[in-house]
Amino acid sequence: YSCNTDPTAQGLAYPVLTASKVFNAEVRIARTNPVTGRTVTGPVVMTFGQYSTSRLVYTSGYGSLWLYDVDTPRGAELLRVSSASGKVEDRIFLPQRPVRPLLAVDQAGLWMGISPGGSMGGSKGSPFYFVRDGGKSATLAWRGGNDVLWAMSDAGHVWFDMFNVNGQSSNIVRFDGPGPRPALDVPLTGVAAGWLTQEAVVGSAAEGFWTMEWPPSTNEGASCGAATVLFMNPVSGQVSEVADLPGPIVDEYRSEERRVGKECRSR
Repeated sequence: YSCNTDPTAQGLAYPVLTASKVFNAEVRIARTNPVTGRTVTGPVVMTFGQYSTSRLVYTSGYGSLWLYDVDTPRGAELLRVSSASGKVEDRIFLPQRPVRPLLAVDQAGLWMGISPGGSMGGSKGSPFYFVRDGGKSATLAWRGGNDVLWAMSDAGHVWFDMFNVNGQSSNIVRFDGPGPRPALDVPLTGVAAGWLTQEAVVGSAAEGFWTMEWPPSTNEGASCGAATVLFMNPVSGQVSEVADLPGPIVDEYRSEERRVGKECRSR
Protein backbone atom coordinates (compact mmCIF):
# COMPACT_ATOMS: atom_id res chain seq x y z
CA TYR A 1 0.00 0.00 0.00
CA SER A 2 1.12 3.54 -0.61
CA CYS A 3 1.69 5.97 2.23
CA ASN A 4 -1.57 7.72 1.32
CA THR A 5 -3.69 4.57 1.48
CA ASP A 6 -5.07 3.22 4.75
CA PRO A 7 -6.86 -0.03 3.86
CA THR A 8 -8.76 -0.11 7.15
CA ALA A 9 -10.13 3.41 6.64
CA GLN A 10 -11.32 2.62 3.11
CA GLY A 11 -12.75 -0.82 3.79
CA LEU A 12 -10.14 -2.53 1.60
CA ALA A 13 -8.73 -6.01 2.08
CA TYR A 14 -5.36 -6.47 3.79
CA PRO A 15 -3.37 -9.54 4.92
CA VAL A 16 -3.14 -10.74 8.52
CA LEU A 17 -0.39 -13.17 9.57
CA THR A 18 -0.59 -15.60 12.47
CA ALA A 19 1.79 -18.33 13.61
CA SER A 20 0.40 -21.84 13.12
CA LYS A 21 3.22 -24.25 13.93
CA VAL A 22 6.93 -23.93 14.52
CA PHE A 23 8.43 -21.94 11.63
CA ASN A 24 5.07 -21.78 9.83
CA ALA A 25 2.69 -18.88 9.27
CA GLU A 26 -0.90 -18.58 8.09
CA VAL A 27 -2.27 -15.73 6.00
CA ARG A 28 -5.87 -14.56 6.27
CA ILE A 29 -7.60 -11.65 4.56
CA ALA A 30 -9.23 -9.02 6.75
CA ARG A 31 -11.53 -6.09 6.00
CA THR A 32 -12.53 -3.30 8.38
CA ASN A 33 -15.88 -1.57 7.96
CA PRO A 34 -14.95 2.15 7.80
CA VAL A 35 -18.31 3.14 9.34
CA THR A 36 -18.66 0.68 12.23
CA GLY A 37 -14.96 -0.06 12.72
CA ARG A 38 -15.76 -3.78 12.85
CA THR A 39 -13.09 -6.05 11.37
CA VAL A 40 -13.95 -9.34 9.70
CA THR A 41 -11.15 -11.85 9.13
CA GLY A 42 -11.64 -14.64 6.62
CA PRO A 43 -10.27 -18.20 6.41
CA VAL A 44 -6.65 -19.13 5.76
CA VAL A 45 -5.74 -18.43 2.12
CA MET A 46 -2.01 -19.23 2.27
CA THR A 47 0.50 -20.92 4.55
CA PHE A 48 4.26 -20.67 4.26
CA GLY A 49 7.41 -21.65 6.11
CA GLN A 50 9.17 -18.84 7.96
CA TYR A 51 12.71 -19.46 6.76
CA SER A 52 15.58 -17.20 5.69
CA THR A 53 14.42 -17.33 2.05
CA SER A 54 10.77 -16.75 2.88
CA ARG A 55 8.86 -13.57 3.58
CA LEU A 56 5.31 -12.62 2.62
CA VAL A 57 5.43 -9.93 -0.07
CA TYR A 58 2.31 -8.01 -1.02
CA THR A 59 1.08 -4.91 -2.81
CA SER A 60 -2.29 -3.45 -3.71
CA GLY A 61 -3.88 -1.31 -6.39
CA TYR A 62 -6.54 -1.12 -9.11
CA GLY A 63 -8.98 -3.31 -7.21
CA SER A 64 -6.62 -6.17 -6.35
CA LEU A 65 -4.45 -7.23 -3.43
CA TRP A 66 -1.50 -9.40 -4.55
CA LEU A 67 0.32 -11.73 -2.11
CA TYR A 68 3.36 -13.91 -2.77
CA ASP A 69 5.63 -16.32 -0.94
CA VAL A 70 8.14 -18.84 -2.24
CA ASP A 71 7.82 -21.48 0.52
CA THR A 72 4.17 -22.56 0.55
CA PRO A 73 3.18 -26.27 0.57
CA ARG A 74 2.30 -25.84 -3.13
CA GLY A 75 5.58 -24.14 -3.99
CA ALA A 76 6.04 -20.53 -5.06
CA GLU A 77 2.50 -19.12 -4.95
CA LEU A 78 1.00 -15.78 -6.01
CA LEU A 79 -2.56 -14.82 -5.02
CA ARG A 80 -4.76 -12.11 -6.48
CA VAL A 81 -7.44 -11.07 -3.99
CA SER A 82 -10.35 -8.71 -4.54
CA SER A 83 -9.70 -5.56 -2.51
CA ALA A 84 -13.44 -5.03 -2.17
CA SER A 85 -14.62 -8.51 -1.14
CA GLY A 86 -11.44 -10.13 0.23
CA LYS A 87 -12.02 -13.22 -1.91
CA VAL A 88 -9.21 -15.03 -3.74
CA GLU A 89 -9.74 -14.53 -7.49
CA ASP A 90 -6.58 -16.11 -8.91
CA ARG A 91 -4.00 -18.54 -7.57
CA ILE A 92 -0.85 -18.61 -9.69
CA PHE A 93 2.15 -20.91 -9.29
CA LEU A 94 5.57 -19.65 -10.37
CA PRO A 95 8.08 -22.34 -11.40
CA GLN A 96 10.75 -19.62 -11.55
CA ARG A 97 10.62 -19.52 -7.70
CA PRO A 98 11.62 -15.89 -7.14
CA VAL A 99 12.90 -15.24 -3.60
CA ARG A 100 11.87 -11.96 -1.94
CA PRO A 101 10.77 -10.24 -5.15
CA LEU A 102 9.83 -6.60 -5.52
CA LEU A 103 6.24 -5.98 -6.69
CA ALA A 104 4.50 -3.16 -8.57
CA VAL A 105 0.91 -3.15 -9.85
CA ASP A 106 -0.81 -1.23 -12.65
CA GLN A 107 -4.11 -1.43 -14.54
CA ALA A 108 -2.92 -4.39 -16.62
CA GLY A 109 -1.55 -6.58 -13.84
CA LEU A 110 1.47 -7.21 -11.62
CA TRP A 111 5.17 -6.62 -12.29
CA MET A 112 7.76 -8.64 -10.35
CA GLY A 113 11.51 -8.07 -10.11
CA ILE A 114 14.33 -9.45 -7.96
CA SER A 115 15.23 -7.08 -5.13
CA PRO A 116 18.64 -6.87 -3.43
CA GLY A 117 18.88 -9.89 -1.17
CA GLY A 118 16.50 -11.86 -3.40
CA SER A 119 17.24 -14.39 -6.10
CA MET A 120 15.75 -16.53 -8.83
CA GLY A 121 17.20 -19.99 -9.31
CA GLY A 122 18.94 -20.72 -12.61
CA SER A 123 18.46 -17.23 -14.07
CA LYS A 124 21.10 -15.28 -15.99
CA GLY A 125 20.79 -11.61 -15.28
CA SER A 126 17.97 -10.20 -13.17
CA PRO A 127 14.58 -10.99 -14.77
CA PHE A 128 11.52 -8.75 -14.56
CA TYR A 129 8.21 -10.62 -14.92
CA PHE A 130 4.67 -9.57 -15.73
CA VAL A 131 1.46 -11.32 -14.59
CA ARG A 132 -1.61 -10.17 -16.48
CA ASP A 133 -4.72 -9.39 -14.43
CA GLY A 134 -6.69 -12.64 -14.65
CA GLY A 135 -3.69 -14.53 -16.06
CA LYS A 136 -2.41 -17.90 -14.88
CA SER A 137 1.33 -17.51 -15.40
CA ALA A 138 4.19 -15.00 -15.37
CA THR A 139 5.83 -13.91 -18.62
CA LEU A 140 9.36 -12.52 -18.93
CA ALA A 141 9.30 -8.79 -19.73
CA TRP A 142 12.96 -7.87 -19.21
CA ARG A 143 16.29 -9.37 -18.24
CA GLY A 144 19.58 -7.75 -17.31
CA GLY A 145 21.72 -6.36 -14.55
CA ASN A 146 21.88 -7.58 -10.97
CA ASP A 147 18.90 -6.32 -8.94
CA VAL A 148 15.75 -4.28 -9.34
CA LEU A 149 16.35 -1.58 -6.74
CA TRP A 150 12.85 -0.10 -6.92
CA ALA A 151 9.71 -0.15 -9.03
CA MET A 152 6.87 2.37 -9.31
CA SER A 153 3.68 2.30 -11.37
CA ASP A 154 1.21 5.04 -12.26
CA ALA A 155 -1.14 6.02 -15.10
CA GLY A 156 -0.47 2.90 -17.17
CA HIS A 157 3.34 3.04 -16.84
CA VAL A 158 5.84 1.15 -14.71
CA TRP A 159 9.38 2.34 -13.95
CA PHE A 160 12.17 0.29 -12.42
CA ASP A 161 15.82 0.86 -11.57
CA MET A 162 18.01 -2.05 -12.66
CA PHE A 163 21.37 -2.11 -10.85
CA ASN A 164 24.06 -3.35 -13.23
CA VAL A 165 26.52 -6.17 -12.64
CA ASN A 166 29.50 -3.81 -12.37
CA GLY A 167 27.96 -2.24 -9.25
CA GLN A 168 28.77 1.26 -10.56
CA SER A 169 25.74 2.11 -12.68
CA SER A 170 22.06 1.38 -13.16
CA ASN A 171 19.38 1.81 -15.82
CA ILE A 172 15.97 3.45 -15.49
CA VAL A 173 13.58 1.31 -17.53
CA ARG A 174 9.94 2.21 -18.28
CA PHE A 175 7.20 0.05 -19.76
CA ASP A 176 4.04 1.65 -21.14
CA GLY A 177 1.93 -1.48 -20.69
CA PRO A 178 2.91 -5.14 -21.03
CA GLY A 179 4.59 -4.82 -24.41
CA PRO A 180 7.64 -6.79 -25.59
CA ARG A 181 9.99 -3.78 -25.47
CA PRO A 182 10.51 -1.00 -22.92
CA ALA A 183 9.55 2.52 -23.93
CA LEU A 184 12.57 3.90 -22.05
CA ASP A 185 16.00 2.56 -21.12
CA VAL A 186 18.34 5.21 -19.71
CA PRO A 187 21.76 4.49 -18.13
CA LEU A 188 22.61 6.34 -14.92
CA THR A 189 26.03 6.91 -13.36
CA GLY A 190 27.52 8.78 -10.40
CA VAL A 191 25.23 9.83 -7.56
CA ALA A 192 22.17 8.84 -9.59
CA ALA A 193 23.23 5.20 -10.03
CA GLY A 194 21.30 2.95 -7.72
CA TRP A 195 19.50 5.99 -6.29
CA LEU A 196 17.11 3.93 -4.18
CA THR A 197 19.63 1.72 -2.43
CA GLN A 198 18.29 2.64 1.02
CA GLU A 199 15.41 5.10 0.72
CA ALA A 200 11.86 4.93 -0.60
CA VAL A 201 10.72 6.64 -3.78
CA VAL A 202 7.61 8.84 -3.73
CA GLY A 203 5.74 10.67 -6.48
CA SER A 204 3.64 10.06 -9.56
CA ALA A 205 3.69 10.23 -13.35
CA ALA A 206 2.36 13.79 -13.20
CA GLU A 207 4.69 15.10 -10.46
CA GLY A 208 7.82 13.03 -11.05
CA PHE A 209 9.63 10.87 -8.49
CA TRP A 210 11.72 11.87 -5.49
CA THR A 211 14.14 10.23 -3.07
CA MET A 212 17.11 10.97 -0.80
CA GLU A 213 20.82 10.26 -1.11
CA TRP A 214 22.44 10.13 2.34
CA PRO A 215 26.09 11.03 2.97
CA PRO A 216 28.66 8.50 4.25
CA SER A 217 28.36 7.55 7.91
CA THR A 218 30.86 7.23 10.71
CA ASN A 219 31.77 3.92 12.31
CA GLU A 220 28.97 4.53 14.84
CA GLY A 221 26.38 5.10 12.10
CA ALA A 222 26.11 8.91 12.37
CA SER A 223 25.64 10.62 8.99
CA CYS A 224 28.29 13.12 7.92
CA GLY A 225 27.49 16.21 5.87
CA ALA A 226 24.43 17.14 3.86
CA ALA A 227 21.83 14.79 2.40
CA THR A 228 20.90 15.23 -1.26
CA VAL A 229 17.35 15.40 -2.62
CA LEU A 230 17.10 13.63 -5.99
CA PHE A 231 14.39 14.03 -8.65
CA MET A 232 13.62 11.69 -11.55
CA ASN A 233 11.86 12.98 -14.66
CA PRO A 234 9.20 10.36 -15.45
CA VAL A 235 9.35 11.10 -19.20
CA SER A 236 13.11 11.11 -19.80
CA GLY A 237 14.19 8.95 -16.85
CA GLN A 238 16.97 11.41 -16.05
CA VAL A 239 17.87 11.91 -12.38
CA SER A 240 19.05 15.28 -11.09
CA GLU A 241 20.22 16.71 -7.76
CA VAL A 242 17.66 19.24 -6.54
CA ALA A 243 18.82 20.39 -3.10
CA ASP A 244 21.10 19.63 -0.18
CA LEU A 245 19.75 19.33 3.34
CA PRO A 246 21.98 20.45 6.23
CA GLY A 247 23.91 17.80 8.11
CA PRO A 248 23.65 17.02 11.83
CA ILE A 249 24.37 19.75 14.38
CA VAL A 250 27.18 18.63 16.68
CA ASP A 251 27.18 19.87 20.27
CA GLU A 252 30.79 20.79 20.95
CA TYR A 253 30.22 20.49 24.72
CA ARG A 254 29.50 16.77 24.57
CA SER A 255 32.66 14.71 24.09
CA GLU A 256 31.08 11.88 22.10
CA GLU A 257 29.26 14.19 19.70
CA ARG A 258 32.41 16.34 19.41
CA ARG A 259 34.44 13.28 18.42
CA VAL A 260 31.84 12.23 15.82
CA GLY A 261 31.74 15.79 14.51
CA LYS A 262 35.52 15.82 14.04
CA GLU A 263 35.33 12.47 12.24
CA CYS A 264 32.70 13.89 9.88
CA ARG A 265 34.74 17.03 9.18
CA SER A 266 37.85 14.95 8.41
CA ARG A 267 36.05 13.17 5.54
